[in-house]
Amino acid sequence: MNNRLRYISISHKYASLHMREQYHFSDTEKKLWAEKIRSNFKDISGLLILVTCNRTELYFESEVTGAAQLRDFIIDHTDGQKADLKRAYFAISDDTQETVHHILEVSSGLASSVLGDAEIIHQIKMAYWESCHNGMQGSLLERCMQSVFKGHKRISNETGFRDGTTSVAYKTLKLIASTFDSTDKDALNILFIGAGDIVKQLLNYNNKFGFKSVFVANRTAKKAEELTRKFGGKTYSWDRVLANDFKKFQVIVTAVSNCPGLVRQVEKGKGHTLLLDLAVPGNIDKRLKNEPHVIHYNLDTIAKALKENHESRMKSISQVDSIIQEELQEYLAWLNDAPVRNFLASYKKDVNQWVTSYLQLKGHAVEDTTTRLAVNRIVRQSFKQQGTKVPEREMELIVEEYI
Repeated sequence: MNNRLRYISISHKYASLHMREQYHFSDTEKKLWAEKIRSNFKDISGLLILVTCNRTELYFESEVTGAAQLRDFIIDHTDGQKADLKRAYFAISDDTQETVHHILEVSSGLASSVLGDAEIIHQIKMAYWESCHNGMQGSLLERCMQSVFKGHKRISNETGFRDGTTSVAYKTLKLIASTFDSTDKDALNILFIGAGDIVKQLLNYNNKFGFKSVFVANRTAKKAEELTRKFGGKTYSWDRVLANDFKKFQVIVTAVSNCPGLVRQVEKGKGHTLLLDLAVPGNIDKRLKNEPHVIHYNLDTIAKALKENHESRMKSISQVDSIIQEELQEYLAWLNDAPVRNFLASYKKDVNQWVTSYLQLKGHAVEDTTTRLAVNRIVRQSFKQQGTKVPEREMELIVEEYI
């Protein structure tokens, strides 16, 4: 097998929020992309599509198809205009070692706009679940994910890198609390628009903040009702959201996919209205940030505000780097052993057939237990000899020990 693990990435590191929005795929779009890629690139045996607020990345396992080829395919089928210019916004690699190192950094939070981001690992798990569901985990990708999950656990247990506020949802609630610190929590009306992961996290974290008057609106009313039953709060009509009927709310948090310009106007009330746009593409009309009665945050401005406990996390970076390097070396050791493993898998079948024939030739009963023990012993001996065949005389002596 000459497969390599490769990746392409567009992220906050090289691209603005406006550029990233063009390649931010919804759940439905991710499924369509997976089907399109599988049908156009037959040699791709593993594919993981990771889409977060700050990055869209594709990790894939192939023998021939290169990262540049897949990047250009995505650009051409998204918006082929100025393709040469848009290539500069992507990072790519065809090297398995570089790819594994990259996803280890991404999963750790080292590559996040918010250092130590605690949400990224959940997003990777969901992306990998989708790969497995589609039968596109691939052997190189599957082993890479084992390294990612093990590395994440070690970083959480062995370092202080996860300490402090590293969640966009948590920081959003802190911004609400600090903006209205003198307001009675019972009198503050908050509207969450959406029902995805970010809104679930907001509602879950609200147990610590204690905001009493929380409303949830979503295109699918049933999902909003399920969230309010689980976490508390009330539902708000989607029709009223579309009508921009927000008179009763001092805080509006949006996190809806594929709804640009959903919030276009906010009436002036007694005080300020806090708008927090957590969607990509953004849900809130950018012109609203110029309104004197509006305080506006989007993902980029929230990320800049998320610098609490930064010093503590910075001190842990060297430990995180060490863990990443250790997991990478384990992966490379596994990769280097692949030819031996492939040989042993095939050799074991041959050995099983030889042992069965030998027992029959000697007039012994062919018993499963005897055969299994002898075969495993011979294969282990081959492994010790770096994947070379065990001489027949030596195999005969091994089998004789079990009969």
